Amino acid sequence: VWSRPTADRLAALFPGRQDLGNPLDVHQDVTPAQYAAAVPLLAADPEVDVVLMIHHEATFSTGEDVARALST
Repeated sequence: VWSRPTADRLAALFPGRQDLGNPLDVHQDVTPAQYAAAVPLLAADPEVDVVLMIHHEATFSTGEDVARALST
C-alpha cells in the first residue's frame, strides 16, 4: 500500500475512481498523460518496491500513445 500523499495524488489524478488500491486498476478510459503521471508518482513512493504497468489497447489510447507519453 502506498503512502497517504501518494493516495491523495492518485485520487486527484483519477477523479471519481473508488478503487485506487493496490493493484491500481485504472480502467480503459485513462489517457496517456494520466499513465505518464501515475508511473513516476508510484515509483517515487517509499512504500512501493516496483511498478509494473500493463496496457491493453482501447479506443481511448493506443500503446504508441502511452509509450510516447511515458518517454517524455
